[in-house]
Amino acid sequence: LWQDEQRAAPELKLLVNLRLENRGRRHRFGISAVPPARLAAHLDMRGDFKGESLANPGLWRGRLFVQITRADIAAWGAWLPFPEEIKLNRGVGALRVWAGIGGADMNKVTADMRLHNVKARLAPTLPELNLTRLAGRVGWQKIDDKDSNGSQFFARRLTAVLYGKPPLPSLDFS
Repeated sequence: LWQDEQRAAPELKLLVNLRLENRGRRHRFGISAVPPARLAAHLDMRGDFKGESLANPGLWRGRLFVQITRADIAAWGAWLPFPEEIKLNRGVGALRVWAGIGGADMNKVTADMRLHNVKARLAPTLPELNLTRLAGRVGWQKIDDKDSNGSQFFARRLTAVLYGKPPLPSLDFS
């Protein structure tokens, strides 16, 4: 049973295999889980973090990997921390996500996806997308340095089919 009080998410029942490894300041884990069929067929999550004490999570840094197969991606929003700028309202398919974590903040996300029946808004100032199919690699990175502040997005071999329209050409941008 997954109870995420920090995100105030509903309880989630999973059949889970868990592996933990701690060596000094390096902490790794792997979780293989079978969620309720309405959410997905399979969930794989791995983490590799460096930090000294759970009492001070703000000093931890690391990477997180999540893979979901045959998933209702939008339904996972209650449990997975999508960036605030991205609103995923509907989408079914497979997703692999790599995330960079610094303290309590996610600072980088890369996702490979093969989705259909997608409804999403990639930024508050952009129109909502309504797609029959969406596939490719997309990413987001927080920019916070002395010269600039904000977000950077990219796409590689991104293909999309809008409802009732012919397929759009493959897209690469950063």
